[in-house]
Amino acid sequence: PRGIPGIMHVHSFDDLLEDLFAAITWAQKEAMDITGSDSSLPLYLFGESFGLLAAAYAADHHHDVDIKGVIASGAVLKIAKGLLPPWPVPDILAFLAPYYPRLVMPATDFETTFDGAFGDPAWAKTARKDPKVTINIRPTLASAVATLTTGQTIAARAHAFPVPLLALHGIHDSRVEYEAVQEFVDKVGPTKATMIKVDTTGHQLFQDKPNVIQDLQKRIADWLKKQMEMNEKKT
Repeated sequence: PRGIPGIMHVHSFDDLLEDLFAAITWAQKEAMDITGSDSSLPLYLFGESFGLLAAAYAADHHHDVDIKGVIASGAVLKIAKGLLPPWPVPDILAFLAPYYPRLVMPATDFETTFDGAFGDPAWAKTARKDPKVTINIRPTLASAVATLTTGQTIAARAHAFPVPLLALHGIHDSRVEYEAVQEFVDKVGPTKATMIKVDTTGHQLFQDKPNVIQDLQKRIADWLKKQMEMNEKKT
């Protein structure tokens, strides 16, 4: 499906991590050029929706990069049941994925939740008019399995999550199971993880109503300030 609009394909999750670490290397170099310092600035990864999987997986498995914390917005740890084929179809497709990685996942419908993913209807209208926005994304088998299994791997290792975590999530998220994120935060533990619940159907929390966005921006800034103060006390 290479080059076909609306198709999402990664052969393995490592493909996304390569892009992430390339972006980290670039950002660190830019920061050092701007500050004139030879030492890199504290690194906090922000992962929105699917991007949280890459941020969390990198923090948990790649200790050669000094990641100080992770911020998750609408984390895709468990996709809402209505967006996936009924059991046992996902298990069958997972078996077939290594043999037919580019086969498009059947029975996925992301369009019905598209407008609800934006807490502010104005954002949904704007997104629908943007030709670069995919309204009903269609993942290949390899992409779907990579997403599901990585979410399961991260959730299973919650007790060993190595860095501070700030999770932002709409309690009525129409695309991702809010309960799975809350359970993950609870298992990481209150000394390391903070959960901010937002009363919205929005999945894209930074395309929500202005008051929601402003409140979240302030909460993130406060959390980052607290984390950096704590890191300074340790040094």
